[in-house]
Amino acid sequence: MTSPSISGATVTLAGTLTLTDTLVATSPKIIIAAGGATLAGAGGRLELSNATTNPIIGATSAATLTNKDFLFGAGQLGDGSMVLDNAAGGIIDGSASNALTINTGASTINQRRDHRGGHQT
Repeated sequence: MTSPSISGATVTLAGTLTLTDTLVATSPKIIIAAGGATLAGAGGRLELSNATTNPIIGATSAATLTNKDFLFGAGQLGDGSMVLDNAAGGIIDGSASNALTINTGASTINQRRDHRGGHQT
């Protein structure tokens, strides 16, 4: 079975996304809708390719990404404009050879679990 993928596309996430497999994102632009989005914990994973140009950004600075799953790879998480809630059970892993930069600007980061890996900032 092939994992679902996003390649070179702009995708807006809204509501709850329940992943049961690995969603591979190669050079995407992922936008978190103004009303927010949740990666639900169903054993799935959001895998960003090993490129620093993979952005996950908020449609507004109040847009909230709630992570209850496993998000890993490289890129820009927040890119200066987004609220990040790494909820219980959520893992953010920046252990790829390129960095996973977490930058929510002046917005809040709610961390209920430690980040893994040595390359995130």
